[in-house]
Amino acid sequence: MKILLIKNKNIDNSIIKDLMENYKEIEIKTSLKSFSNYKLAIIPIENSYEIKKYTVSIPIICYCSPSDLKNIQENNFADYIVSPFCSQEFIMRIDKLLKKEKLYKLSFLGNKFLINDNEISLTSKEMKIVSILSDNINNFVSREDLNYIINGKDLNKSRALDMHISNIRKKLGKNYCDILVSSYSEGYAIKIG
Repeated sequence: MKILLIKNKNIDNSIIKDLMENYKEIEIKTSLKSFSNYKLAIIPIENSYEIKKYTVSIPIICYCSPSDLKNIQENNFADYIVSPFCSQEFIMRIDKLLKKEKLYKLSFLGNKFLINDNEISLTSKEMKIVSILSDNINNFVSREDLNYIINGKDLNKSRALDMHISNIRKKLGKNYCDILVSSYSEGYAIKIG
């Protein structure tokens, strides 16, 4: 995971040092040449006009002075930081954006569901739910369809599905529970990538 940092006079060397300690694959440059092979870019506002030359598909954090805030509104950045800067603020924003980009590798082994090689033991009904949602990655499956597939009958009034979903979320834990999403009108989905 490489991070591009375009350096200018406004960013302190101590911040760069802290960023390099936190992110081993950070590249410090003084000019913008390409966004290829990067997961995220941190650029000064004066380089924002150069972005229009490139096709950019990564999150960008733009840093600027308070007088440059009006220029931030004209561009579509994932985030921005206004001086004075501190290392922790950069680190928190980078982590937040990289977490959004987190990719998951899903697989099954017996009655275990594996996420990025972490085993999660599920009951047979929970495994059916996860299997159905995994077959429909990033698409919602209605409550009615899930109930019918799992139980072989329509259980509109039953709370059993909600209980299974709740148990699955608990088993996924705080690291992975965000992949199982629900929508009142659409049902449930596993959202990844």
